[in-house]
Amino acid sequence: PHKSHQDSIHIVQSYNQLESIVKSLKNNEHHDQ
Repeated sequence: PHKSHQDSIHIVQSYNQLESIVKSLKNNEHHDQ
């Protein structure tokens, strides 16, 4: 259980990182227009 919990935390962190990257990309696009 401990390992799977760590895995899920890692997945969530990766997802958050991806989300922030996508947000910044969208912001850059919007800013350019």
